[in-house]
Amino acid sequence: MDEDALFAAAMHGVKPVAARGRDIPVTADNKGYRRTPSGKGNPLKYQKVAALPSFVIQEQEDRIEGYRSDCGPQPLYQLRVGIPEPRITLDLHGYRSGAAHDMLIQFVKSAISRDIRSLLVVTGRGKRLATGRGILQELLSEWVQEKPLNAVVLAFCTAGQAHGGQGAFYLLLQNPKKNRTPIVWERSLSREME
Repeated sequence: MDEDALFAAAMHGVKPVAARGRDIPVTADNKGYRRTPSGKGNPLKYQKVAALPSFVIQEQEDRIEGYRSDCGPQPLYQLRVGIPEPRITLDLHGYRSGAAHDMLIQFVKSAISRDIRSLLVVTGRGKRLATGRGILQELLSEWVQEKPLNAVVLAFCTAGQAHGGQGAFYLLLQNPKKNRTPIVWERSLSREME
């Protein structure tokens, strides 16, 4: 007897279990939704998942700055004039990109847990790229646009001369009490290979 015949014989008389709303296939109508419990004894239902915001980036020869598109430029204007003053500092001098990225994520996570919203990140001027900026300077502007930092960073800009100028950045974080986006703090696997 072949495998198909054996399987058919074993399954003879078996009835499928009722799905009770849990086996909803992903279609164009429910794409971008996630299943969540809808209450005691109720089946899972789909809720709309909020898309993470994009950043508006402005680059000049000696400055780089950006703000989250869903917040508007107001947080960036605050950072430019030094309001609020940075409360804690992270110095990334001498670190490779993978280690610097991990440290930045842990630094932001720690700041949020301590309810600190204004940060100073010192990247140093570093080895110059074709853009005239250092490697960590370029990467920092990319990192704040990626998960998990894009869920909590409202704006960033090159620091003033009193705080390191081109070799440092101000970061303004969202108020943790207002952040409704779930945050997954682990880095993606693609970054693990650096």
